[in-house]
Amino acid sequence: NVELVLTILVLLFVGILIGCQEEKVIVVEPTEDQAVKPNSETASLVTSVARRDGSDDDIIDRASCLSLLFPVNVIANGNEVTVNTQDDLKIIENIFGASTVDEDWLEIQFPIIAVLPNHTQITIPSKQNLDEIITSCAQTGDADIECLDFRFPIKVTRYNVGTQTAEVFTIQDDKALFNFFGYLKEDDLAGFYFPITMVYSTGAEVTVSDIS
Repeated sequence: NVELVLTILVLLFVGILIGCQEEKVIVVEPTEDQAVKPNSETASLVTSVARRDGSDDDIIDRASCLSLLFPVNVIANGNEVTVNTQDDLKIIENIFGASTVDEDWLEIQFPIIAVLPNHTQITIPSKQNLDEIITSCAQTGDADIECLDFRFPIKVTRYNVGTQTAEVFTIQDDKALFNFFGYLKEDDLAGFYFPITMVYSTGAEVTVSDIS
């Protein structure tokens, strides 16, 4: 909802002023209440939004905490299927829908490559290994915020209190955003450049240009 988006963006606002004059960068250190700090609630919210969403291919892996890299070969109710794209998942859905038996079954041809919520890739060699990952997911829970996402590219700033230096980064995707906030150091402060556009899972967008 709009309240969730505004809450996140208000927390993200940071008063880092960067001005260019005669090729020099002037940096004003943000105040304590404006900065996005490492391991803060705000940073956690951002990384939750930027986590890899693995729910689209649950018909294969039954785990929203990981997504598969295609192609993936499966046997669905006795039918061999090669899944090359997200659209190919409909083939499996149609096979299950055409069955007159209540219990459908699917066998994955291992090994497969999966992407975890932190965007790292792993090779899963067997069903046993996949089942272990699924069990671990169930125990730890899914911290991904799936109802909205950032519209990329966006610009972020990292200010180091110790060295009093600032860097500006252009973030192109969720992986880069996740890594940016995941690897902030203790004496780093971070912030966003407005306007920021966020996209709901329905496709609707909301743009916030300031916090007033």
